[in-house]
This record gives sequence, structure tokens and C-alpha cells, in this order.
Amino acid sequence: MYESKTLQSWRADVLTATSWLAPIIWECTFNLDIIDNIHQRWGAEALSQLVAAVHLSYYYERRDKFLYERRPASLSFVPLNEGDFYYDGAVFGGTVEEVHKLTRTCQEHLDRDRVNGIEAAWQEENHLNRYRIYNKPTRLLSRVHIWDYRRSHDAPEIKVIRLASVIKNNVEIRQCKNVEGQ
Repeated sequence: MYESKTLQSWRADVLTATSWLAPIIWECTFNLDIIDNIHQRWGAEALSQLVAAVHLSYYYERRDKFLYERRPASLSFVPLNEGDFYYDGAVFGGTVEEVHKLTRTCQEHLDRDRVNGIEAAWQEENHLNRYRIYNKPTRLLSRVHIWDYRRSHDAPEIKVIRLASVIKNNVEIRQCKNVEGQ
């Protein structure tokens, strides 16, 4: 486990330690800023070249409900007719080469968006989703790998939870972001 270094204290539950500020789970390395509880072991089911998890809130949703960035000005833009899953921004991993390509590409796109005065609606998560649409994960983890206890009523069939995410207040995060940006 490693300790996170955040650049903006009010975004500590969203932005973390990689060079492009996204949380990583790779080779059993966990960022404690995004994890509330590790309940069960993670094993070979989480190992592959490029690993992702479907976002719990969009597991059963249609593509038009996904939170893809829809503004063409952003490098994370996804057209309405594209995309297959909405991936969770808190879980990704894989080989060093694949994770490096993913993080390098997302960092470059975030930087170019910043220079152009645009921020994707869901920041890193939108850039990760764009990348994964055109660079398909070789392993897709189920909802047990990124659980939210507030959603327990949505999936009574889930019996084993491997990891639970930190509960965050998105409204508060957005308000802080707006205040900081003024």
C-alpha cells in the first residue's frame, strides 16, 4: 500500500498520486484514499494486460445514460453512438507497459484540455473511459471489485465484496471546485 500525495486538498477523494492524479490498483498496490474496506482477497481474476471495472452505478444502464464527456472540445469526448461500458475511474491496472501507456495518454489529454481551457465533467474518469473505448481492457472486473455500500439494495445477488470505495459527496466536490476556480 502506498500513501497518496494530493495537489488540491479539497479534492483528496478524487485526485491522487500518479503523475496525472488518478488512483491505481496494480499488482496488489492500493491507494488508501479511495478504499474504505478491503474485504476479500484479490487474486488471479484481477491480473491481465489491461484491467478495468464497470462502474457500479452504470452496470445495468443503457449507453445514452453513461457519463461520457459529450463536449467535442475535450480530448475525452465520446460520441453518442460509441462506447460499451462506463468504467469506474478508481480501478485500473495491468502490465507496466499498458498502465504506462494508459496514464501517459490520459495525462497528455488532461494537459492539452487544460491548455485549451476545458475540464472534462468527470475529469480523469472521462479520460479513462475514452481511452478504454479505443483500447479495450483485456480483463473486466465485476461489481464486487468496487462496491459502494449505499447501493446494496441494487444488487441483493452480490454475496462477496472484495473492495468498497470511499463514500464521497459529489455535490460538495463540485461546489469546492467552483469556488476554487473563481
